[in-house]
Amino acid sequence: MKEHDREQDITKKKEKVIDELNRFLKGRYMGVHQYEHLIHRAKDLRLKELLQQFQEDAKLGAQRVARRIQELGGEAADGAGVMGEVREWMQRWKDHSDDSADIVRAALTGETKYGIRYSHDMVAGELDEESVKIIDTLLEEDQKRADRLEQWLAAHGQDSGQDAGQDAGQDAGQDVSRDAGQDAGR
Repeated sequence: MKEHDREQDITKKKEKVIDELNRFLKGRYMGVHQYEHLIHRAKDLRLKELLQQFQEDAKLGAQRVARRIQELGGEAADGAGVMGEVREWMQRWKDHSDDSADIVRAALTGETKYGIRYSHDMVAGELDEESVKIIDTLLEEDQKRADRLEQWLAAHGQDSGQDAGQDAGQDAGQDVSRDAGQDAGR
């Protein structure tokens, strides 16, 4: 009987991890779609290429999470989910600027607010060690993209317009590990 209970506990923990990873994955898909909208609006060729690279990075990150979900025996989400679809639908009806600085600011908001801060909070529960490593790596990559977007704005004499929000995003990106000891082991 105890063996059966232990197996049920393991299964429940695994299901929790899969659920958390799928929520995270849906957010990654939202980021991929956001980059698609920004790429479409971008007129500057170098900016468009930068955004395309960032979108490709986001797709590769989503693939890593999907693969991990499958390794755990789960079925990976294949889209942004209902909330993501609603957000995307609303995005289409918004009046958007095609100004390069506005596009970069929108990408920066996506990386800091959604890509780093919300994602970090979303998966702050109990994940297995391998999943933690994957998520931490992806959040570190998000922070690097946010830094590059900040550099782009600075190089073009623009302000990010996100002083308070950016600080929170940087804080989340600097402490993406759930255990300080894990950072020391890297």
